[in-house]
Amino acid sequence: MVIAVASLVCAGGSIAGLSAFLLSRFDAGGTTRTIRGSVAIEYGHYGNNTAGCFGRGGYDDLHVGTRVVITDATQRVVGVGEITATDERDWRCKLLFQVEGVPADSDFYSVIIANRDPLEVSAAEASKPLDLSLGR
Repeated sequence: MVIAVASLVCAGGSIAGLSAFLLSRFDAGGTTRTIRGSVAIEYGHYGNNTAGCFGRGGYDDLHVGTRVVITDATQRVVGVGEITATDERDWRCKLLFQVEGVPADSDFYSVIIANRDPLEVSAAEASKPLDLSLGR
């Protein structure tokens, strides 16, 4: 039996959209998956330093530590992770994320990075690393 609880509250304690939520999930031995992938920021929209690359301007919410939320087909939050690393090459900043323990029983999932619009992916797509892109 696994009980996972995670919460995110935005600064000042206000509650707005997915900036604040409470996730409480009971997993009675069901099959879970890890959803992993990357979001790429195109040249001109990112900066870098010794710690890696990060978004700038309208992309400044994208950096190591940015929250990644997964919802299922019923829009229930089923997983929370974060951007954990970066990879800068070919004039792109790739931000790598991973969300573990996502129930594998949904036909599709939505991936929400920071407060950006959800990206819907099928269960088949979620079984492979996702390759997302911004700033094109």
